Amino acid sequence: MSIRSRIALFAALFLGMQTLVAEAWDAGLSAILIDRWTVAPCAWLARHLLGQADALAIGSRVVSPAASMNVLFGCDGSDVALLLVAAVLAAPLGWKPRVAGILAGLLFVFSVNQARLLALYCSLLAGGRWFGTLHEVVAPLAVVALVLSFFLALLAFGRPAPAPGPSL
Repeated sequence: MSIRSRIALFAALFLGMQTLVAEAWDAGLSAILIDRWTVAPCAWLARHLLGQADALAIGSRVVSPAASMNVLFGCDGSDVALLLVAAVLAAPLGWKPRVAGILAGLLFVFSVNQARLLALYCSLLAGGRWFGTLHEVVAPLAVVALVLSFFLALLAFGRPAPAPGPSL
């Protein structure tokens, strides 16, 4: 498959998956992705890693007397996860590295996004002065760089070995 075909496949896969997510968003997907899979773990981590014993997950918000953070569509990491899945599906990989890459990649994106949310929550605990810069510039760049690094590592280690050429 040519590089142009792979790029077209990547774009079609991403746009298709993004469309499906957008269609399912109001039908309950938002409550699963944000409330259960993003906010609840973030509140748990705030309690156990940051010592915020009173941090609670209330719908799409992490709330405590010291700080409150609302997690919206796009803050759940689903967009980055879909980009990674589309890239892995379009990449020149065998089926085993492809499946392993998708599973490990989803876990990686979840972990990176939780670290991003905790950093944002910490910035609120510290007065919120750097929240905007962290939220709009630093954290998105860090997430993209880390997920791109994951994908490049998968490409480097997951490609089948080239067939041996004729020996001289």
